[in-house]
Amino acid sequence: MAELQLTPAQADCVRRILLTNLPDGARVSVFGSRASGRGLKPHSDLDLLIDSPVELPLKTLAELREAFAESDLPFSVDLLERRDATAEFLSRLEREGMLELSPLAAAHA
Repeated sequence: MAELQLTPAQADCVRRILLTNLPDGARVSVFGSRASGRGLKPHSDLDLLIDSPVELPLKTLAELREAFAESDLPFSVDLLERRDATAEFLSRLEREGMLELSPLAAAHA
């Protein structure tokens, strides 16, 4: 089984930012090299797929991007709302593998 390719401190930082900015019930999955480990480099970006029960306002997405940009994370973070992804792209992600990054579960663990 694949493991999230983040240090514990990086994962905590990501979860804090998500908890602060996402509505209740939102789910976040990591895809790409930080989920699969394939082609991973120290500064590889973090790809996040956001599945929110409500469409995220542009302001929320901008605040998320700003929070990640201002964080101490040594890599960029790319955000994609599930509702904006094509069925073909989601199918590819399912085949390649994604790891759920549940902010609420981590905060209450």
